[in-house]
Amino acid sequence: MIFPQRKKKKKTRPGRTKYNTRPARCHCTAGHNHDSRVEAQHCNRLAARLAAGRIADYKTQKRFDLVVNGRLVGRHYVDFLIEQNDGTQSIVEVKSPGTVTEIWKLKRALTEVLFPHIPYTVAWYR
Repeated sequence: MIFPQRKKKKKTRPGRTKYNTRPARCHCTAGHNHDSRVEAQHCNRLAARLAAGRIADYKTQKRFDLVVNGRLVGRHYVDFLIEQNDGTQSIVEVKSPGTVTEIWKLKRALTEVLFPHIPYTVAWYR
């Protein structure tokens, strides 16, 4: 019996991504780790709004469990979950055109359907 050859998993060096690049280590003034400089800058703007009392609170990398018919379909980690002074929440995702994937589009659509009371906005940058 002949078995097909399995592709060997390419080994990466420690501290590298699957594309063998270093992950971004950007920090904001609040000390959070972010995936990009623009995301860290957006976090700095949110910290300033929080200090000025224009928002009640914000969280970074908030996880949303995408459960359909009692079954966990996936998880969506949004960049920021902002709580307004009136108690409402909103989701902000910082994106560039190069980081938009089909999986992200699907997760965004599922999040908007499963959590219709939380507005989902995308902060686009070049």
